[in-house]
Amino acid sequence: MAWDHPVDILVTFDHDADSAAIQSETAIRRGPSYRSQGAFGAKVGVGRVLDLLAAKGLSATFFVPGWVAEVWPDSVRAIAGQGHELALHGYLHEYATAMVDESQERMVLARAIDALTSLVGPGIAGFRPPGSLYSESTVELLREFGFLYGSAMQDDDRAYLHPAASGRPLVEIPCHWHLCDDLFGWHSDIRMTPAQVEETWLTELDEIGRYPGRLFVLTLHPHQIAHPGRLAMLERVLDRAADLGGRFRTCEQVATEVLAQSSH
Repeated sequence: MAWDHPVDILVTFDHDADSAAIQSETAIRRGPSYRSQGAFGAKVGVGRVLDLLAAKGLSATFFVPGWVAEVWPDSVRAIAGQGHELALHGYLHEYATAMVDESQERMVLARAIDALTSLVGPGIAGFRPPGSLYSESTVELLREFGFLYGSAMQDDDRAYLHPAASGRPLVEIPCHWHLCDDLFGWHSDIRMTPAQVEETWLTELDEIGRYPGRLFVLTLHPHQIAHPGRLAMLERVLDRAADLGGRFRTCEQVATEVLAQSSH
């Protein structure tokens, strides 16, 4: 089969490591065993993911919490060393919707920026909030801090500019839950097999080219997708996207193009 229209394929990773596990600890889910499922991403998962991307000649976008840059710097340097885009993913995987007010969100965002740029330098263009959840203040804060794009909304499957009467333009790169490896579940809450996830993603991939200007945005996590059966499944999905003529892009590349088109 062939698409009616070309599709941009964005392979994105939220490199949470164990930050999300620490953020969600409860009386039951606590301690090194619980956190180790996330640490797998930094210790093992990133390397496997980078090997796959290198074998395919693909560039990806990695959203990294500032805390992960501090605690697992070698994994972040490895990503940067292979030329992939690095973007921000909060500090300790804090949910913006759970913060007290805008000032707290601004403080956390500033700390996260400092942590990541201290490791890899300036030039971070994008932000995906933990949980893919904006607060009512997030978009304006991203403008305030000079980001090019955010990635959290689910109201379209093309990139677009956030509406604004004035101020710095901000591109949105939507990401959808059905294209996220959270479909597998988390810890003991396993919901779908690799075969079921593969069917879900391939069905969407095969049909999205019916519509012009669309994005196929995979949201992946090294601590989830890099287990062998899941990684093999991802490779098959990437191969299908290539066979269909998908244009593999980073989020920054797409956002830059949207911004350029809006200025004409």
